[in-house]
Amino acid sequence: MSMNSAVGGFVYVAGELITQTSDQDDTAVSFSEKLGKVDWPRVGTIGLLGAAENGPFMTTWYNFLNKRVGGDVRTKTVITKCVWDQLFFATQQDSLFLAVCAFSHTEKLAEVLAEVKQTFLTTWLMDCSLWPIVNFVGFAVVPFQLLPTYMAVVSLGWQTYISSVAAGEGEFKSDDFELEKVFNQIDTDHSGYIDDAELKNALGKRGIKVSALDIQNMIADADATGAEEVPDGKVSFEEFKIIFRRGDHLRTATLWSKICCDVSLHKGAKSVLERLSNISEEGAPLNFTNKHSELNALDVVADEKHRDAFKTAGYSLSFLSIMAISRRLIFKI
Repeated sequence: MSMNSAVGGFVYVAGELITQTSDQDDTAVSFSEKLGKVDWPRVGTIGLLGAAENGPFMTTWYNFLNKRVGGDVRTKTVITKCVWDQLFFATQQDSLFLAVCAFSHTEKLAEVLAEVKQTFLTTWLMDCSLWPIVNFVGFAVVPFQLLPTYMAVVSLGWQTYISSVAAGEGEFKSDDFELEKVFNQIDTDHSGYIDDAELKNALGKRGIKVSALDIQNMIADADATGAEEVPDGKVSFEEFKIIFRRGDHLRTATLWSKICCDVSLHKGAKSVLERLSNISEEGAPLNFTNKHSELNALDVVADEKHRDAFKTAGYSLSFLSIMAISRRLIFKI
């Protein structure tokens, strides 16, 4: 068990380090500089989780499977173990990992639950795309004592993926970098806020003529996001991000779309911007119901991501069925 724990801890740490160093911008030119920007407490916590999951948790689970399902390598037994593993162990493993990562940057339980809810389904579906096949081979071929180590070695790529998901920003991470550059260009006095004069000036530079009422409505929409405790008549960067991500509910959606019209963005974010530019200024007013609006902002592209994940999982499970049938017919087990 100690070897399995060590391997699991190493793989979890490696996946997290790969994610954190690859997500840094080019200002950290050397690898040593990138390591200096790593969130080491988070890495350590994830390493401990990996040691626990791959050691006592997984060993106990495999012992349970052997007792309840059987220790033989018949195709029926192997498939049953794969199904149980995906429904129960993978579910706790994915949700616990996402929760631990969320706790690394917030101690508010409601925000942690919101983040896990936002990322769990797609993560679990992608899990279904890989691990049933890996488990099929493991349960059919790999000795019981080495199963956790086998799973950990295979999981390095998976850990890199799930660490990137658990970072909380996914495909919008580099988009935020681009948006921050736009925000800082508009915030000419570097106060950390965009006031009415700066907003009007930014739109003017983009060839958009606006009235004082337009500016007032834009800032009112920013205040309505709830990103700040008290409406202050200015736009913070947190409000700016929420406006971008959920902007199709804005009264002033068309005007806000002009602010970011020249920004280089990812596929999902571009679709939001296109929707922004097609909304009339008489659109429905913004209605944020709680302070977790930003955590739910990816809902605008969630359906597309879920469809892609369902499709990938379907292909994988179809291939698994072919493997199981072929094994049954060829080897008669």
